[in-house]
Amino acid sequence: MKEILDNLISVLDIERTIVGIKYIKDKNSFDEAYGKKTNNKMTYCVMVKVAMADVALKINLDNIGCRGARNVLGLTEPAESFLTGESGKELGLYCDLTTSKIAANNLTRVDNKYYGLQIMPLKDFTEDPDVVIIVSSPYNIMRISQGYGYKYGVKKTCSVSGNQAFCSELTAEPMANDEVNFSIFCSGTRFWCGWDKNEMGIGIPYKYFNDIVDGVIATLNPTEPLSDKLRIINKLEEKNIKRQVDTTKSYYHKYEK
Repeated sequence: MKEILDNLISVLDIERTIVGIKYIKDKNSFDEAYGKKTNNKMTYCVMVKVAMADVALKINLDNIGCRGARNVLGLTEPAESFLTGESGKELGLYCDLTTSKIAANNLTRVDNKYYGLQIMPLKDFTEDPDVVIIVSSPYNIMRISQGYGYKYGVKKTCSVSGNQAFCSELTAEPMANDEVNFSIFCSGTRFWCGWDKNEMGIGIPYKYFNDIVDGVIATLNPTEPLSDKLRIINKLEEKNIKRQVDTTKSYYHKYEK
């Protein structure tokens, strides 16, 4: 894992710690799992951001203070007011009850069959997590998308609404539908976590993560501009990673007049 992360962080200048999410089935497994159990209620996205500060957490339903996250993470059944659209309409997010109900039922959610979650820096996992969450610049998310495309081709589906970013778009969608998903975040997480306006996120089913990192590395030479290649060369040298970087051209130079 260290080698994989060193390669990715050397090629992409990702500043925030990459986080893994692992679902836990029962209380006994939860009690034995590594991570700090907080007694406080917080929004789910705040807990993910805490993990990005190199803190290992484990949480259950008692810790989630956000109604939206409680409805989709799979630790309890969604509230009736959520499914009918009443809560979304009450918040002013949708023009009428029908639209709110359709939106609620189209938001990805995990089936209610889990007791808790580990939310930790990816490097701290000794067993494979279920989901990887990366928060970075649109440029880096583009490069990760190119890494996906190198291995799997065009990503044809994406579940994005600008609401319930971390709980539904970045956790439930990869977990429930086995899909890499992007998020432009929601107003709630931008308020509670104070993300920069130029940050966004990507949620990746863990089983695809190594392939995507391989794809990011493989597309370094054709996609990166010279200025970034010079930075990448320095980072690779710092990490003692041997990799050939072509500073003479990128694929788009073929189209220069």
